Amino acid sequence: LEVQSLYTTHYLPSDFKKNGGYQRSVEMCHEYDVYRQCYCGCVFAAKAQGVDLSKIRREALEFLEGKDADKEFPEITFKINGETV
Repeated sequence: LEVQSLYTTHYLPSDFKKNGGYQRSVEMCHEYDVYRQCYCGCVFAAKAQGVDLSKIRREALEFLEGKDADKEFPEITFKINGETV
């Protein structure tokens, strides 16, 4: 919820597991050009679920092809150890 105060992003309180919600979430990701992955994102869950991280990396890079995040989302910055990257 904290991110709402930094960016023009809003929390969407929805349970996408019921009433066809999974399919709707897939549709929304396609509609809004949101990258979707099959696990929570942590390496521990990926290993536990047998996720092929090399395949996920390839899919993520393919999704990013032709996109310029710096131009599309100039207001979003990332910092590591206080340094903007």
